[in-house]
Amino acid sequence: MSRPDAEEPKLDKARHIKYWQRCHNTFLPSAYTSNDSTRLTFAFFIISALDLLSVPLTAQDRAAARAWVLSLQHPDGGFCGSPTHSLTGENASKGSANIAATFFALIILGLVAESEEEQRSAFAGVDRKALLLWLKKLQRSDGSFGQVLWEGEPTGGRDMRHSYLASIIRFMLRGSVQEGDENWVEDIDTEGMIEYIRSVQTYDGGIAESSTEESHGGYAYCAIAALNLLDRHSETFTPGEPKRALDRGIADRSGLLRFLASRHFPYLAKEEETRDETAVNHLQAKLGELSLDEGLPYVGFNGRWNKKADTCYTWWACGSLRSRL
Repeated sequence: MSRPDAEEPKLDKARHIKYWQRCHNTFLPSAYTSNDSTRLTFAFFIISALDLLSVPLTAQDRAAARAWVLSLQHPDGGFCGSPTHSLTGENASKGSANIAATFFALIILGLVAESEEEQRSAFAGVDRKALLLWLKKLQRSDGSFGQVLWEGEPTGGRDMRHSYLASIIRFMLRGSVQEGDENWVEDIDTEGMIEYIRSVQTYDGGIAESSTEESHGGYAYCAIAALNLLDRHSETFTPGEPKRALDRGIADRSGLLRFLASRHFPYLAKEEETRDETAVNHLQAKLGELSLDEGLPYVGFNGRWNKKADTCYTWWACGSLRSRL
């Protein structure tokens, strides 16, 4: 909500476009060269930014982006995060595909597909069978997912984002292929994923890496989204039961709703300017007390208890609450 005495902010669109077009030349702005391993992630944000600014990519740009993404495909399945991780020749199998890079690769292929014909064949060139087999190997016996395979074993924390990425990659690539078809691949353990998500709800209703760790709004969003994606497309569940996985994967629905709603508070901006390190910089309101119509200049969401407001947490909390949980 803008303050009455504040000047209306203006977006310098031309300057933004110039910046993002400069980034688009390499998909790795010079200020971020230390993050080369996540170049696919940068590419996604750059292409998305240009799309939001209504700057269409030329046919040549789209073809180049598609060719570049496909060049990062690992021979054993999945996508590598940058060309330096995507080795060729005799060393090809030593590259490192990871689950986040694979997600962004597929999203970019969808973004640069413009015509209906291109959209229908957006994933042409992707080795779906190898990728889905690789994804299955990333799942642990407890139902969680790792980030990369190391000597054939999934490694990386039990981060709920990995479960979300696995669910959405599965959603995009499995299609309507049935057992017995040429391109059929054994599915991930969807029941194991549901049970894992159910097991990590904490005492305050939130979602964490385990039931004894700190809950987090981002983890809650990823858990809900992963379960929703299982419900939207899965041979495991009966058609006509769109919330079956979501119902079974969240042990305490009312507790999770309370946790998400409790992330909303008025932010004390003036106090923040002069506060010392021990001062409280926000007021936790009682549920149902806050309204954007009450003249509060700053109202926000946090993702964890006793943290500041942040726009990303607003997305996690509001997105979760809008998910028909």
